[in-house]
Amino acid sequence: QLKRSFARMRADGTEGAIGVYTDLDTSLGRMERAFTALARNEGKTLTVTFQRGMRARMDQSDFEEVMGNLLDNAMKWAGSEVSLQASAEGDALIEIKISDDGPGIPKEEISRATASGQRLDVSKPGTGLGLAIATDLITAYGGKILLGKDDTLGGLAVHLRIPVARKRPLD
Repeated sequence: QLKRSFARMRADGTEGAIGVYTDLDTSLGRMERAFTALARNEGKTLTVTFQRGMRARMDQSDFEEVMGNLLDNAMKWAGSEVSLQASAEGDALIEIKISDDGPGIPKEEISRATASGQRLDVSKPGTGLGLAIATDLITAYGGKILLGKDDTLGGLAVHLRIPVARKRPLD
């Protein structure tokens, strides 16, 4: 809870006042390397595609915590395949989609899935905090997280919408 409170404090205010951003080439590259190795060890496949040069208005450690939680969940529940895609949606938002070929979450359970401590299925290890933490952090930075069924892989699709960090003009 403390980490989430600090994240909210970091996110509170204007971009110019805080100056926080995450270079997605670096962070998504780091996630790709770590989770590709994990996928390989578990006999699964991770496919990552993202537009280069994007910067999210979010602290790097918070961004990586969110991505780590979401990719960990996807790997845990995937049958054999996980996908991560990221691209700019206009000038203001970055859209990130993490999907898998696992069982997904029933539509009527989606709202409960993001509540702190809620575990919809106890057949795999976990605390029930990952989606709640991800939701709190994304919301603290003015973004949104949406859960649904993935049309291609058939499992859960997690859509993140995060504000773009503007490049500051030279003083």
